[in-house]
Amino acid sequence: MSASGITPHTIEDYLNKYVEKLPEKRSRFSEQVWLFPDKVKDHTFEDIQHRISKLTHLPQFLVKKSHFQIVHYGKSGHYNAHHDSYEISKTSLPTPCCIDGFRKSCRICRFMTILFYLNEVEEGGGTAFPVANKNTAGDDTKFIVDGGLNLQVNCNKSSLVVEPKQGKVVMWYNHKLDYNTGWVGQLDWKTWHGGCGVKRGEKWIANFWILYSDNKDKHLKH
Repeated sequence: MSASGITPHTIEDYLNKYVEKLPEKRSRFSEQVWLFPDKVKDHTFEDIQHRISKLTHLPQFLVKKSHFQIVHYGKSGHYNAHHDSYEISKTSLPTPCCIDGFRKSCRICRFMTILFYLNEVEEGGGTAFPVANKNTAGDDTKFIVDGGLNLQVNCNKSSLVVEPKQGKVVMWYNHKLDYNTGWVGQLDWKTWHGGCGVKRGEKWIANFWILYSDNKDKHLKH
């Protein structure tokens, strides 16, 4: 312990209490659970996977390689702007995708996001896309420095905000297409998105991600 009585533990304890009292200071304020439909036999999952296959025009064997995430946002619940997938490394030995098997070090590889709204939200809770449709080249540094990540404060400044409505589905691609390989290309920086603060009521959503692998031939093998 230092002379002033400040230690890493006391700092951590202070910060935890601070964000507990002021949840808007957190980057994410929600509860979530993972569901693995490929590991169970469930008619509801099968129906959803079938509908996703029709929506995306992707074969079901690719759809079934993905997982569900159910998320609950209470009062002041939010999620600051983020990307759902990681950038593809340009090094000769890139960090492998997590879908290629459990590793201590792997990257999240999500080609497509499909978001389901499961209930009516009394007020707030929209899904914001802060830089959607902007024509300038991606400049994440400026966007972050300017406070663009903080959707509790800057939600209304976003280029696009999708209002939550039960039964609505939003779908987007997280990566561009690499025309040389015919496979997944670089991350689309314009897909910065997040959940605006819930002002009244609560919000329930489900996330479904179409995963991909760096090994195109292996991934497309039925």
